[in-house]
Amino acid sequence: MSDKKHLNEILNVIPRVIPKNSILIFDTGGNTKKNKDKIRAMGYHYLTLKPKKIGPYKKEIAYFKKQYDAKNVETIKIDNSIYYCAKMEVENELHYIYFSKDLYSI
Repeated sequence: MSDKKHLNEILNVIPRVIPKNSILIFDTGGNTKKNKDKIRAMGYHYLTLKPKKIGPYKKEIAYFKKQYDAKNVETIKIDNSIYYCAKMEVENELHYIYFSKDLYSI
């Protein structure tokens, strides 16, 4: 079965088992405008990943740096690790950009 057909079958089942306004989480393969538009039209929210390449993130990295320098980021502590988060609105989407100095040095 193709990934596209499999995703469509999943999207058809969602309204039967998941309440409206829930957040759906997809991997990189589900991160298409068509899929995201369909999910929003169904009354759900989504969280997706982008490919692990620097190119698609250049705008986000520049935006994060600007927000970080302006001290306009949220600080989140999980166990002994500190993460910084900037929220960026792009068209009708919110992009949450996280950075960890500890993970950056690995």
